[in-house]
Amino acid sequence: DFLDNNIGEYRFSEIFLFFGVRFKKDLFFKPNYKNIKIKFFPCLSREDVEDHYKGYVQQVLEFLNIDLSEAEIYACGSPNMINSTSSFLNQNKVCLDNFYFDEFVESN
Repeated sequence: DFLDNNIGEYRFSEIFLFFGVRFKKDLFFKPNYKNIKIKFFPCLSREDVEDHYKGYVQQVLEFLNIDLSEAEIYACGSPNMINSTSSFLNQNKVCLDNFYFDEFVESN
């Protein structure tokens, strides 16, 4: 995965991983790397659960007020999420050249 490919490069001094899903049961991944520290932020849009953030990722970013001015941002999600995140970043003066994304849609 992306982190496995970049850990050896020591490219990142700090990694925040925001994982947005509807329900806690949908969280299929939790980082467990031995050589790199990752701050994990599970975000649930449709459920309020202790030790998880309530809302969409971009809402949680706004709530936490993290300085993203020099961040590289990688996003994967629905076209609506990508557009919403792009708008949020643009409104917060984040250079969109540092925003990398992959849009996907559900298949039947």
